[in-house]
Amino acid sequence: MMSRSGSGPSLPEITAKLSADELVKRLKACLKYLLDCESLSETASDPVTQVASALVQPFVQRHKSKDVRLLAACCIAEVFRVCFPDPHYNEEELRLVFSLFVSQLQGLEKPSSPAFKWSFQLLESIASMKSFNLCLSLDAQDILADLFRMVFSIVNGDQSSKVRLYLLEVLTGLVQEGESLSQEIMDIILVNIVEPSKSENKVAYMFAVEFIKRASSYLEPYIQMFFNNALVVGKSSESEVGEHLYDLILELHTIDPSVLLSVMPQLEFKLKTTDTDERLQVTRLLAGMFSPRDSRLAITNKSLWLCFLSRFSDVSPNIRIECVKYSKYFLVYHPHLAEDTAGKLHERWYDREDKVRLEVVRAVCEAAADNIQAVPQMLFEDLQQRMRDKVWAIRKEAVSNIARLYRQVMSSSFSSGVSLDASAAQRVSWMPNKILHSYYQNMNEDRLCVERCLLSCLVPVSLKDEEKVERLRHVYTSLDDHATRAFEFLLKNRELLRTHVLELIQISQNEELEDQRKKQVVLTKVIQIARCLPEPVKTQGHLQELEVMLEDDRLREALSRAMDCSTPCQEVMKAKAEVVTKVGSRHGILDSVRDLLDRSCPMLVDSHCVALLVEGVCSELSEPALSQSEEEEREAFERNKKAVSLIKALAGVTPSYFSTAEVFESLIGLLCHEDKEIVCSTLQILIMTGKHIDQTVAGCLQPILTQLAQKGAPELAKHTIRCISAVFQQPRPILQRLYNALTSNLDLDHTHLPTVLLSLCEVARLQPALFEAKHKAIIRDFVVKKLLVVDRARGEYVEGDPEWCEDESVSAEARNKVLGIKLLVGWLLGLQAEQEKASQPVLRLLDTLLAHDGDLQGDDNISAPDRSRLRLAAACGLLKLARCSHYSEVFSLEELQRLALTMQDTCEQVRDRFAHKLNKGLKLMKLPLSFLAIFALAGIEPRKEARTKFHQMIAANVEKRRECLKQHTKAKEHPHVILPEYALSHALHLLAHHPDFSRTNPQALDNFKDCLWFFLEPVVHKSENYGFLHKLLETIKQTTDAQDPGNTEANKNLYAVCDLALGVLTKKLTHIKIGDFPGKVVLPARLFKARAKNAPANEMRYLPPNYDCTPTKRDGPLMSTPFVAAKESDTTLGKKTPADKSAKSKTPKKGKTPKVDTPKGKPPKAETPKGKPPKAETPKGKSPKARPPNRRAAAKSPRKSKTEESREMDDSGVSDVEDRAETQQEEG
Repeated sequence: MMSRSGSGPSLPEITAKLSADELVKRLKACLKYLLDCESLSETASDPVTQVASALVQPFVQRHKSKDVRLLAACCIAEVFRVCFPDPHYNEEELRLVFSLFVSQLQGLEKPSSPAFKWSFQLLESIASMKSFNLCLSLDAQDILADLFRMVFSIVNGDQSSKVRLYLLEVLTGLVQEGESLSQEIMDIILVNIVEPSKSENKVAYMFAVEFIKRASSYLEPYIQMFFNNALVVGKSSESEVGEHLYDLILELHTIDPSVLLSVMPQLEFKLKTTDTDERLQVTRLLAGMFSPRDSRLAITNKSLWLCFLSRFSDVSPNIRIECVKYSKYFLVYHPHLAEDTAGKLHERWYDREDKVRLEVVRAVCEAAADNIQAVPQMLFEDLQQRMRDKVWAIRKEAVSNIARLYRQVMSSSFSSGVSLDASAAQRVSWMPNKILHSYYQNMNEDRLCVERCLLSCLVPVSLKDEEKVERLRHVYTSLDDHATRAFEFLLKNRELLRTHVLELIQISQNEELEDQRKKQVVLTKVIQIARCLPEPVKTQGHLQELEVMLEDDRLREALSRAMDCSTPCQEVMKAKAEVVTKVGSRHGILDSVRDLLDRSCPMLVDSHCVALLVEGVCSELSEPALSQSEEEEREAFERNKKAVSLIKALAGVTPSYFSTAEVFESLIGLLCHEDKEIVCSTLQILIMTGKHIDQTVAGCLQPILTQLAQKGAPELAKHTIRCISAVFQQPRPILQRLYNALTSNLDLDHTHLPTVLLSLCEVARLQPALFEAKHKAIIRDFVVKKLLVVDRARGEYVEGDPEWCEDESVSAEARNKVLGIKLLVGWLLGLQAEQEKASQPVLRLLDTLLAHDGDLQGDDNISAPDRSRLRLAAACGLLKLARCSHYSEVFSLEELQRLALTMQDTCEQVRDRFAHKLNKGLKLMKLPLSFLAIFALAGIEPRKEARTKFHQMIAANVEKRRECLKQHTKAKEHPHVILPEYALSHALHLLAHHPDFSRTNPQALDNFKDCLWFFLEPVVHKSENYGFLHKLLETIKQTTDAQDPGNTEANKNLYAVCDLALGVLTKKLTHIKIGDFPGKVVLPARLFKARAKNAPANEMRYLPPNYDCTPTKRDGPLMSTPFVAAKESDTTLGKKTPADKSAKSKTPKKGKTPKVDTPKGKPPKAETPKGKPPKAETPKGKSPKARPPNRRAAAKSPRKSKTEESREMDDSGVSDVEDRAETQQEEG
């Protein structure tokens, strides 16, 4: 034993001959001895020196016992403390010692191990004495690298914070005292803050972060040198973290931005490099640096921010996408950057790349979801445009995200019971409107998306009934007119598809049908359903598989319950989930089944919801809140009135929901409301739900309805009569008594004459047999003799007066005359069989009104606005009669041509309303194809917006008829009745007989050329039907005009129009395939008559020489003076047909017509048919009450006297016919 002078313990001797246990024992004694020593005295220096020398001997350093090596390291650490500042080791021995320290500190990894105590003691001693700092003088970078590597490998979550604190002190001391730091050590530090090490060892990551923060000022030179070599020189490949260069910069900026101050200029340089991949990485890096909530980089380095903004317009779409992805953080976390960001996003809304626009939609919606106030209003306006993007994926993303955003905002508002502030309300109020506007898209995918958004976000079906009804009212009352119509259209489509599915279920279990017949019926129904779903062709196959699976009774029962509108919504949702489960998650048809269920299951409301809705609306209308201000009360009333329209929409789709007496009692109470619109809507609700009303409750309705039919507002009369027919099981006795009362009130001075006339009109339609009892007294004696023929008021027509006024300003007599016309039309519509004898006088009367400019007597006692109303009423009445096949065939060609000229009426409101009625009849496929040709006359419409609207009407009807031919096999048997190309023959004949047509006047031909192209452009289908159109025109040129076959001028006019159409097609169409059309062209015999068999082929050209057939582009008004007189010499309407002669038809006198352009100076004279010299113009000043010219009158004839007019109506009596009730609801 080695001893020391004086009292106290002595140091044990350490030799190689000792056993491991003895050696451990002596090392512990040495450690205890050294721990007790404060410092090394002269008397103890020799024993400590001897022990220190023994501890570095190989038998200790390489001992196989871990405990020996660990205790030796602890002793050496204490020797460093006791012998400070000279540990009595040479350089080689010091290297051995520090290597031993590194290896023994690994015992800190597991705090539960027995060696942890001594390892911690070693760490504590090393940290307190900064022992590893001696390595700096040894140039032992390898040992230091091992130390750093070891430390980052052993840190973990099981260790105490004290261990990590000591380790930080050791490493920080090395960086602070060292003059240099090798790249290897830098890599060891930095690799822990980038992937994958960052995720694999999060404790090491946090340790590295803390270390960098502590030593940031000392690490900055090394980091700067590293990035200089990497970014400028390009030596990053030599570093272990070279592949993660930009991720490293981002992490360092997050940890401590100050260490990268000298790196930022290099990033700005890299942002402008021509290498796309590198530019993308730098862009992603800077986006991550600018985006954190606490980042101030955009403020401190403005030039770098501006340089980054320029990448929003980068040539690479991936870089633009990367910029857009991070823009949401700029909007939400950095309000001072919102303006710059919004401006760049506004540009990217219209990016040519679909992926960029899609990412902009996501970024803006995600930013709004985080903080809706942070998104500028401009971006919301742009977002609305993306809901109509040409790409379906973008539309879907926009609509779906907006719907989710609306649900998020409104759910918080409804759940808290606090109304949105004005700013937030403004930002979300437009969302339901725009979402429902997307329903106007033609793709089934769009409509399915809107329906899903409605059921999941706008009105979540998972809510309780009370909250769901409140949410439904809130959404519906906030809709504009277009969205309201879309919502109602959505309900109708869902109900139609639900009906189809129920029919398919019934067919599938119908065992009476033969197999072949059953397969055919099932296929037809499957096709109908598939057309309502995305990808119809694929869906059709899936639906056929589903029909086979319906043999499973449980699946069929679940699907039936899911489609049953009498089932509560919650049960419907359970049945829907059951169907999905039965089909199976792995089955290929599951997506199609889900689409089918989402579009057809009645999940929005049920009978209980309807009862809550009706009760709530009716109670609020009858008892408004007293605490509201006048403005609030008015707003609440308008909302409740709109809610009545919601009830009407639901009644029209699912009337079975209206079945309880309480619901009908509430509705009956609304009939006494002072607002006419509410009463009108309530009547319509009762009409649609009348068959479900109990007759005891219906008894309360009779006096109210009788009063409304006699003395109510005129606009309520029609619905009142229909309501009586729908509600009561035996309506005839009630209508009989009402009819007698109405006829007794037929007096021109009666206060409620308009109501009486409209009520009688509806009675005539619904109960024609009842009406026939006194129809002569009504039609002949009152409507014709007293109301229409006689002008009681002595107004004065003044040329130049406005031709239209508001409804309130129309004279009472004119309003009554219009209602008289409606009564005449309603009477004819009520007759069941063909009544040519009864219809001819009515048709002539309406035709005369058109020809006489709305002034039947021609004595100028009717004002211009009243004439416009009468012309419009006559034209619309003729269109309504034309919907019935037995009346449309009675129309003479001259009457049709005069009716068509309404499209060129001098009053623009008349043109607009006539076009609307015409389009409505054509879209319902109730008007013949020939009426589509009337739109050709709109080609010279002076208003650009109206012309565009009329053009869209033509295109919609063309598409409608083509779809009809595709979907209906029977329609293909008679294509000339439906195919829109055949309307060209009617358009040619109509234009050839136009009063202004002159084949020798180029100025007039220009207008007709534009009319032809206006009509042909929607009809021509990518030049594919040019062969057919060419053959059609050539075939017409080989015929004669059937309206007047012997009139050479009429035939030449017809041929000239054909040449004009051929020229227009040749000039405007590209990629024309020249060749004969192989099929047969069918021409209407009513318009064209075959020439003699031996007649030579007509190959002449009937247009002026060198006439250019190129249509003009009409962007503005047609001309400075858009309407002029027509010359009689330019018309062929004066010729009578045999049909006219048999009906004693007489051509009316001249009236108003649209103008035709004339060149400056003296206009050229048109050709005058032989024997018919043109009339001399009336000198100015001769007629103080001169009226505008009328194209409808081509030749004058003696006017019929009132007695003759009345006599013809005397002959129009019709015998009694069978009762018929027509209760068709008009389209909105």
